[in-house]
Amino acid sequence: AQRFLDVAGSNLAEKQAAVRIVFASTEAAASQSRLVLVNKLLQPKFNDSLRLDVFLAAQASAEPAILAALQRYLDVARKPEQLAAPGLPSELFIAGGDPSRGRALALEHLAANCVACHRFESDEGSEVGPLLKKIGEQRTAAELAESLVNPSAKVVPGFGFETLTLRSGEVLAGSVVSETNESLRLRQPDGNVKDVALSAIASRTPPVSMMPPMLGILKPAELRDVGAYLASLRTKAPKAKK
Repeated sequence: AQRFLDVAGSNLAEKQAAVRIVFASTEAAASQSRLVLVNKLLQPKFNDSLRLDVFLAAQASAEPAILAALQRYLDVARKPEQLAAPGLPSELFIAGGDPSRGRALALEHLAANCVACHRFESDEGSEVGPLLKKIGEQRTAAELAESLVNPSAKVVPGFGFETLTLRSGEVLAGSVVSETNESLRLRQPDGNVKDVALSAIASRTPPVSMMPPMLGILKPAELRDVGAYLASLRTKAPKAKK
């Protein structure tokens, strides 16, 4: 297992399996290998694809030295913008996922129910949320991870849910489909579209995403897989002519 981690030619699945073996091993020599891996979390050049595997394995450890090394890593990555959730750095989700597993989760996971709002590779799905057929060329891996853990961080125009309070006292809610200097077009939850003059609006809330944060619905490793699947959604190269 240690050789798989050290050799550059090992593929990702082999290296991730090697991490699991090292942390599960009862061999005396494995203790030092585990500590080395956890300390590498503090190194910027450490393989991003292994970060979540090492982090989760270290979390489950009962070894004081491992837990102390993990805490040192968390003490460095503790700013709110660096965290996907308390005690869970965002950088853990950027790489290392399996696109095929992520595809199955995106299309079939009942609790996540991604197809209720999105379309992926085919026309099946919904247009409640943005079309994701080419999202891998439009967003970086870090942005995709952020969209899964904090959907309201950056809301795609036309898909944010806003509440408008009019000067008349009437309250409207929905997604702003378009907006000019004079008016906006609001798509309401029932599907009806209403034009509202900006001068008639007393106040409006910032747009928020209707998508719930996926952490808690998906396990950390599953969320990483979905991010890898989204990153793989790109324009397919045309077939070469014979």
